[in-house]
Amino acid sequence: MTRKTKSDGCNNIKLRPARIQRFTDVLRGINRDQDPTLAWNSSCEHAQCGSCSVVINDMPLLACELLVENAVRFFGTTEFTIGPINVAPVVRDLVVDFEVAYDRVHQIKPYIIQAAENPEKRGQYRIAPTELGKIRRGHALYQLLLLCCRLYQHPQRVPGTQRGTGERRATDGSPRSGQR
Repeated sequence: MTRKTKSDGCNNIKLRPARIQRFTDVLRGINRDQDPTLAWNSSCEHAQCGSCSVVINDMPLLACELLVENAVRFFGTTEFTIGPINVAPVVRDLVVDFEVAYDRVHQIKPYIIQAAENPEKRGQYRIAPTELGKIRRGHALYQLLLLCCRLYQHPQRVPGTQRGTGERRATDGSPRSGQR
């Protein structure tokens, strides 16, 4: 496993991870056994918050979601280069300044998401069953947008597609540990 750093470009770290182990577990093992100074983020451990986002072999992925055995199968190698994502300035090692990324999102948010009045005048928004379908379709469109972004960045390396064509495989060959 190779770790990108600012000073010399890369550090090589040799590991023998367990068969069913996520990359966050690997990073914890590096901190515990080899390099306690390695800085990286992790929060929810359920592929929801994105704080563990890293670039693995030139592909942006979530370290808490990616199983090592799936990565070996998907990338066809047991050597990985892990670096920080490029959406914001690097603070140290694999840690980026998410505030910069969030500032960018907040700049475009009014153009994508319109504020809604709460008819209940309480702290909760009630969602009618008919509206839930719209939310699910919106989520599916969001996932499609992410897939298109990944396809644009790396046409030959989009998980779950045949050579970047966008056609889904019968069996999901992505490095991700599971579909939600």
